[in-house]
Amino acid sequence: MGQYARGPASRVMVPITPMLDMTFQLLFFFLVFFHSAALEGQMDLALPTETPKVAQEQAKAPESAPGEEDPVDEPPEVTVIVRAIQGDDPRTLGQISEISVQLKEGLTPIQEGGADTDRLLVLLQEHLKKVRETLGNQRDVLIRGERRLRWQYVVKVRDACQKAGFSNAHFSPPPDV
Repeated sequence: MGQYARGPASRVMVPITPMLDMTFQLLFFFLVFFHSAALEGQMDLALPTETPKVAQEQAKAPESAPGEEDPVDEPPEVTVIVRAIQGDDPRTLGQISEISVQLKEGLTPIQEGGADTDRLLVLLQEHLKKVRETLGNQRDVLIRGERRLRWQYVVKVRDACQKAGFSNAHFSPPPDV
């Protein structure tokens, strides 16, 4: 019974110091090699390169009642032209530098001295609300953005158009193609 004797001499000793050392080494390893910025990455998207296509549902759809207009056949009467900041600075590259609204009457720049992007979008929304009242097609808007324009700004311009009352957005090829 000598091998299996119980008592203070038979206690199992767990060396805690090497375990702590190894834990801290692993923690340090994962902290050094973890890159959270790589998880957030930027999606490389480009605006469409073809001309906008208006749905041609009239040929397939049954005849509508007299006096009813089918707004699908009408092309957009208003075009929002968005220019991007050019250059080498990655912080400003692809941001909005200028917004203009094209109608039959001509081109109207949306600008205010020293206005930032959010203010330009508010001015665009207000201008589109006024213009929309004079249009025959009050649902469609055509958005033309430069190729270098970041997609987040295209979405913001689309949101401003929607808040102004335009429910359908068409995208045209960038002017710099």
